[in-house]
Amino acid sequence: MLYAFGAAIFAAAALLFLVQPMMGKILLPQLGGSPSVWNTCMVFFQAVLLLGYLYAHVLTRRLSTKWQVLVHAIVLAVAAATLPAPVLTGSPEGQNPVLWVVMTLSLSIGLPFFAVSTTGPLLQKWFSRTDHAQARDPYFLYAASNAGSLIGLFAYPLVLEPALTRAGQTWTWALGFWALVPAVLVCAGLASRREAHAAATSVGSTPDAPVTWARRGWWVLLAAVPSSLMLGVTQHVTTDIAAIPLLWIIPLSLYLLSFVLAFSGRAGGSSRFWGRVLPILIIAVLLTALARARHPVMVIGAIHVSTFFVVAMLCHRRLAEDRPPTSHLTEFYLMLSIGGVLGGLFNALAAPVLFTNVIEYGLVLGGACLLRPQLLAEWRARTPRQRLIDAGLAVLAAAMVIGIVAYAEHLTRQDRLLQTGPGRWLVRDLGMDTRQAVLVLTAGVPSLLCILVLLRAGSLRFAGAAIPLLLSTYFTGIGGSLLHEERTFFGVLRVSTDPKGFWYKLDHGTTLHGIQGRFEVMRRTPTSYYHPTGPIGDVIKGLQAEDRLKRMGVIGLGVGSLAAYGRPGDEIDFFEIDEGVVRIADNPSYFLFVGDAIASGVKLRRYVGDGRLGISRPADDPAIPDGYYDLIVIDAFSSDVIPVHLVTREAIDAYRRKLAPGGVLAFHVSNRYFELRPVLWRISQDLGMVCWHRDDSFLTDEMRGQAKRDSVWVVIARSKDDLGRIAQFPTPWEAFAPRPAQKTPLWTDDYSNVLDAFIGWGMPE
Repeated sequence: MLYAFGAAIFAAAALLFLVQPMMGKILLPQLGGSPSVWNTCMVFFQAVLLLGYLYAHVLTRRLSTKWQVLVHAIVLAVAAATLPAPVLTGSPEGQNPVLWVVMTLSLSIGLPFFAVSTTGPLLQKWFSRTDHAQARDPYFLYAASNAGSLIGLFAYPLVLEPALTRAGQTWTWALGFWALVPAVLVCAGLASRREAHAAATSVGSTPDAPVTWARRGWWVLLAAVPSSLMLGVTQHVTTDIAAIPLLWIIPLSLYLLSFVLAFSGRAGGSSRFWGRVLPILIIAVLLTALARARHPVMVIGAIHVSTFFVVAMLCHRRLAEDRPPTSHLTEFYLMLSIGGVLGGLFNALAAPVLFTNVIEYGLVLGGACLLRPQLLAEWRARTPRQRLIDAGLAVLAAAMVIGIVAYAEHLTRQDRLLQTGPGRWLVRDLGMDTRQAVLVLTAGVPSLLCILVLLRAGSLRFAGAAIPLLLSTYFTGIGGSLLHEERTFFGVLRVSTDPKGFWYKLDHGTTLHGIQGRFEVMRRTPTSYYHPTGPIGDVIKGLQAEDRLKRMGVIGLGVGSLAAYGRPGDEIDFFEIDEGVVRIADNPSYFLFVGDAIASGVKLRRYVGDGRLGISRPADDPAIPDGYYDLIVIDAFSSDVIPVHLVTREAIDAYRRKLAPGGVLAFHVSNRYFELRPVLWRISQDLGMVCWHRDDSFLTDEMRGQAKRDSVWVVIARSKDDLGRIAQFPTPWEAFAPRPAQKTPLWTDDYSNVLDAFIGWGMPE
């Protein structure tokens, strides 16, 4: 019987983690990557999950086991009849996209998702009412649930997506659901037949503690902290350390693993053990943050991820240790679900509005120090006077570190840090270079003080000092070069300059979005990936020389570098999904490409929204009719995330329809992790077009001095003649030809395999 319950709970959890990315793949071509769309999807699934937990709680409290089985069997049968979920979901054109998403998800997958979400708590409740030897404490089955979630997490990107089309994925999920239904009914039959009539005597680990609202709030808090921290550490590492593909899988896997270990009994250790480990890792995080350490990437990333895992184990073990009697089992899981939702919503919806950077990571990480079991015992043992002294010392220590960093950075901004006092001694007597000296004064000294304070502090002082110290690391930056910082749904945007104010650049996390020289010689010269001597410079100058470039559409604005190529009377349309990028590019205090182009007579329009949806308008749209553009530039592939819907056969066919006769498509495919040239070549072959490429990776010191960056570009046209002089000898361009043994599948809206394009996974180096 135990295996039947465990297998059903495991399978249900795996199905839950499979359905969400599957539905995202189905909706993406119709909706693009708009924040409102993804927020709506997230809120929908979390709301339905909460509803499922509430259903299980009410059902088990109000009805007998036999009536529970009957009601749930009806729910499962109706849900099964709605599958498989449709792949063609219609179009949201002319409708509110948020309402369309809710309606589409409700009609396509809503009821099956709801039915699956009820399985874990419902089956555990049924098991607790049986005469099985372990029925009095069934919380270990929660480990099976999270193990299933862990398998589902890896199964989609590694198995389902590479092997199946969208239709195949929906049929596979439907088969899984149809197999789950009899498994749940078997468990229901076992529960009815072997129901023990002494269920009221079943206990959890703390049978004597009443289930008060304060205790329920405690459960919610312990569930919310790891949920928030999981998103926070993922965004912090990908924003400030390294934008590595699929990195989000590691924190999420550890999050699920912590549930498995925490509810597996002694294997998870005690909360006091994890409370003792936490301060060591918190100090390591503080040191790397104050030192602005970015390398080695694996070591720095491991410190942050390990700290998150310890916090997750601490919180989840405290939950396991405080689990209530089985009479409150479904309520316990409902509170855990509410906490998880609140933690996720805080990071996904509230933090981007409240903060300009990923400050919620430091805030929650510091707050986790207050959840250590040792802190409460120490608090009770201290007198009010001692508590006040502890608080004062903690604040004083934090203020000293923050003050040292702030003063050092103030001197740095005025170029006085290395001309006076200890700065002069470090440079002249110890032979340090400028950056080393600045690091010592702005990071080394505060870090040393931080170690001395925290290592000798008790739990109260440690928590009181750690929180402001962690927060202080988000408000300081070496050299005072940060001019503007803004947080949007898509990440943190930073505008910075060199010490002399000659070059301004925009970074999105670790990805460069553009550079502009703010001195007259370079002010109107496109730089970085768009330099006149680079691939896109070849394309634009070639078309202009043949008088074939009057209208240009660009997916991806950056700092507006391509606007510098505009001539009086030319039309340039930019399609940018991040409104924050548009605000920064339009602000003359930071970048002048857009303003200078408009002042020179270029007709420049900016559309905020998904690029594919924006440019693929109906043929009779007066703004962008078919055959409108002479050149379309797709510049959205330079980060660790590939917006697949921009590079499928259907997407490129839509771009082709907007091309004028003789027009060209140009793709900026520079990427640290993915090789997209074979993907674009395969699509061009299917559409009967030609595909050429240029790898501009070798740069001289003179070019780098002009802020040029290496780049890789691909052009696609209806014929070789349309490419003009870039396809004429001599040319650094060449027709792309994959290796003979290389097989590249055709990416469509129905099928794509991102891992196959991952360098080192399946593509050539």
